[in-house]
Amino acid sequence: MEAAAAVNDGSLKPRKTGRLGLKPADFFIAALSVALTVWVSLGVYAGAAPTQVIISAKGSSYVYPLSEDREISIQGTSGITLVHIHDGQASIMDSPCKNKTCIQSGSISGNGQWLACLPNGIFVRIDSAQKTEDSLDALVR
Repeated sequence: MEAAAAVNDGSLKPRKTGRLGLKPADFFIAALSVALTVWVSLGVYAGAAPTQVIISAKGSSYVYPLSEDREISIQGTSGITLVHIHDGQASIMDSPCKNKTCIQSGSISGNGQWLACLPNGIFVRIDSAQKTEDSLDALVR
């Protein structure tokens, strides 16, 4: 058996490819993939800015807007801790604990960040979720 040679009678046109051997549809798919990746990333990472500071002490929680400057005195288990909210950041300014690690921790401003004065039982965190009294935290079956 002889191998048949392909003969181009003019009815078959060669495909157009770029320098890298890519077709125009390949460029379209790549551009669409990049655009979709950027769009999804913006939806995930560019969500609502943090809006509230939640301070927990002795079984109670207190919620303050991160956008309003203020100083809050919170009674802990061994005394009063002073929390300072200023320019969209929260920090612990004073506490009765011995080593003052909570004061040295600096300021927080991002969603999910937290500070704690463990000896005094104070926990400060930033949360952007606006939860209502009726919303569920978890569902267990």
